[in-house]
Amino acid sequence: MSWEDLEGKGEASHHRGEVYRQVVEEYLESGEFLRQGEPYSGTKDIRLTRPAHNEEKVFRVETKNTKARIGSESFVTEVARHCLDFHFGDEEFEWYIYAPEYSNPDRWRHIFDGRIRREDEVGDYFGEIIEKHNLTEEEAKKFAELDVEDFREFIEVVALKKATSGRLQELIRENTKTDRAEKKWEFYIQENEPKYEPTDYLPNFFRITAYPDSVWEMQSMATGLNDVFDAVPRYFPLWVEGASAYSLVSPDTLPAELEPLLKTDESTEHEFEKWAFEDGTPVDRRIVTGLLNKQLIWRGTQLHEACRAVRHNRTFKLIIPLPEGGHVQKTLTGEIIDPDDAQTEKVEGYTVTRDMGRGIGHRYGHPEVKFYGRHGYAFISTGWLFTAEGRGNSVIEGDAADDLHNSLDKNNYGKTPNRRAQFRQWRQYLRMGQGEDEKLVGEELARMDASQRMVFERPQELHLSMRPPKNSEERDELMEVN
Repeated sequence: MSWEDLEGKGEASHHRGEVYRQVVEEYLESGEFLRQGEPYSGTKDIRLTRPAHNEEKVFRVETKNTKARIGSESFVTEVARHCLDFHFGDEEFEWYIYAPEYSNPDRWRHIFDGRIRREDEVGDYFGEIIEKHNLTEEEAKKFAELDVEDFREFIEVVALKKATSGRLQELIRENTKTDRAEKKWEFYIQENEPKYEPTDYLPNFFRITAYPDSVWEMQSMATGLNDVFDAVPRYFPLWVEGASAYSLVSPDTLPAELEPLLKTDESTEHEFEKWAFEDGTPVDRRIVTGLLNKQLIWRGTQLHEACRAVRHNRTFKLIIPLPEGGHVQKTLTGEIIDPDDAQTEKVEGYTVTRDMGRGIGHRYGHPEVKFYGRHGYAFISTGWLFTAEGRGNSVIEGDAADDLHNSLDKNNYGKTPNRRAQFRQWRQYLRMGQGEDEKLVGEELARMDASQRMVFERPQELHLSMRPPKNSEERDELMEVN
């Protein structure tokens, strides 16, 4: 892409890596850049955007506080990984490399500086990367799909910046004097007309249009909740409150393990909506919501044998576990993938389960009922949780889980398109939003009569009449008009 010497006639100084990184970041933020979240991966130090440009692109910045060597194994591997991201990732980016000195600067420029680039040196360096990189087996397999033309395309987004810490501090002071840092916000603080165009949105919730027909109330003889939930899972649609128990499953079809704990032969059947919502009924909304939430989780485990509910952060979430004794993965469809592709499996292009080495990552679905006034809505949230062996036991929490989340984030598995796709998958998997046909599903919910199933409806025509510009071209158009 380019070579830029910010030094003038200054001499390079030696600084520790962290100090130099901080100065580079401060310099960039003193101008048009803004730091965005955590670093993308271990192959770079800083991640930024340019707010005033209103672009999708991000800027990855690598800092070298010592003389940068183009042929070192570690740098060669970094180049290979960014090249892989450029061709196979879903993020548009430019990559800046800052260093006070470059070893063999002519070679650096003959490869990365478009003005004096030498094609023979580009080819030689690509061959050196192939020989010296330290990629994982999976990464190496993907890199082998690339050729020198792909590499030439990638280096167009690489820019070299030569600057000592002292020179950068001078530039920071200069930018501060000219208020360059404020310019990044100019587009957002001036008055411009929005784009008047209807924009549809994908809601992550459904309105509940039909509740279970009945709820049964009976006396509980259990001495404690543990007695009940030793007999059935905690997400079974049964609520015990003191000496009373409430069930969305008919007493006639309750599991036999509950017979010694509940007086099923003396139960009282209530019409659910009158019991839950009519004025004067002393039913705690907490019980109503709790029963419906349990039914949603239980429903997920009943719809597909592969689905499992795991307790995490005091709630139950649905995951697809690995098969017993297996090291391959299942998708939301229950499909077992080829062991050769066991590290990552995708459905419609989006990862649902990932082998992290230190644990198995599961893209969970968490359905939950919330009430706004009289109206109930079912929300589906999605995210990652980790289990030690991939079968839903030993959920990893605390610092170990934080480390695994960071590893996933570095590989873009937490990005909005991935979350949106996972929401669509869980929505389909849980048969939510399919209208009245949902009561005619058949025997998929073997222990729950059709009259006890909830029906969900997607919100219709959820859109705004205007939106902000979606890219720099639209932004420039709007600014010209104004």
